[in-house]
Amino acid sequence: MALFTFRVPSGILVATALVISLAACSPPDPASETGAPTSGTTPTSIPTDGSTPTTAPADSAPTPRLNIGCTDLGTPATFASLLTTPVTVGNPTTTALATQPTIPAAYPVRSLGGLVCEWSNGRPISGTAGEDTGYVGAQVSILPDATATWQQFVSTYLVVDNVQVYCTNAAPVFCSLNTLINGYWVEATLTGLTVADPTNDAAVQAAAKSYFDTVITTVTGATAPSLAWQPPAGTLPLPATCDELVTPAQVQTALGVPEPVFTTTGGGGWSQSSAAFHTAGILPCTWVLGNADIGVGSLSWLSGGSWAALDATATPSVPQGAQPVTVPGLDASDTAYIRCATNDDGCWVDLLVGGNWIQATVFPAEPGSPTLSVDRRTAAIQLAAQIVATVRP
Repeated sequence: MALFTFRVPSGILVATALVISLAACSPPDPASETGAPTSGTTPTSIPTDGSTPTTAPADSAPTPRLNIGCTDLGTPATFASLLTTPVTVGNPTTTALATQPTIPAAYPVRSLGGLVCEWSNGRPISGTAGEDTGYVGAQVSILPDATATWQQFVSTYLVVDNVQVYCTNAAPVFCSLNTLINGYWVEATLTGLTVADPTNDAAVQAAAKSYFDTVITTVTGATAPSLAWQPPAGTLPLPATCDELVTPAQVQTALGVPEPVFTTTGGGGWSQSSAAFHTAGILPCTWVLGNADIGVGSLSWLSGGSWAALDATATPSVPQGAQPVTVPGLDASDTAYIRCATNDDGCWVDLLVGGNWIQATVFPAEPGSPTLSVDRRTAAIQLAAQIVATVRP
């Protein structure tokens, strides 16, 4: 459940091309989730009284800083011969949330003025929760102001000439591009490439190169960047760390476990998604039992992210759609939603507090998991109440 999950697929190959001069070595962190609604999508809120959903003000959501959009990077026709299955314009956040309702990295990318796009066959896929092997599609994510965070990627994976391409021969044939263009970290992925002989590295490289060159050329030619988006006036400030939002002792009390709880962050690796969370001031954490190193829950947030929370809670997800829930301490302008299949399944609580999005998770019961003194739904609500007390003392 850590942010920096690292998976090394089989059949790794490293590509070189004319425009793409490839860096060698280890692949980037595949936990990167390049997904969010196509820029311009206006989040929709879920009313608590069962009435028709309303639309959030357009100026409450960020817009891309570059003067290009998803249609400049491709249309379904672009991928007609490139991918094995016909695709349509997708919603990357829907794609990720259908696998797990954890905050997708694309929301912090968008909050920083980035652009995220998808064209797919509609199957769910998530870097942190695993892949649907039936997924076929292309995704592009562009992160602004990334020169410093890109350098960490360069040093971690020994990137040469500021470009890395990483491909696998195993089905579905996959290639990713990571590069820095005028301070923007560009990541593009192709899943389900059409290649007559997937074991032929040169053929795989050639198939990916045509589209990756298009992405590089398009972003290089983009102009007139706008100013960075700022949260609306009146947005409440959030603490910088998990322990400042809710202490391990409070987590222990909310979950009703006898063992002490400790906070852990990160898990190794570095990717564009890692950089987006870092730049947005987010340091997600996992709570573990100190005597068993067993994860019991997690916490993440997005400052000024109520626009993203409204979008996410209106999106179908697992284990079920978001349901309004009462959490003690919320202001009349705040909202809370919960996602639990049963009272003792894993539960996600989304808090829209003071214009922010805070998400607390209680992990599902698994072999070796501790026995909680309350069911997980109750524990999640108690945990949320502790967080609200911090934000709205």
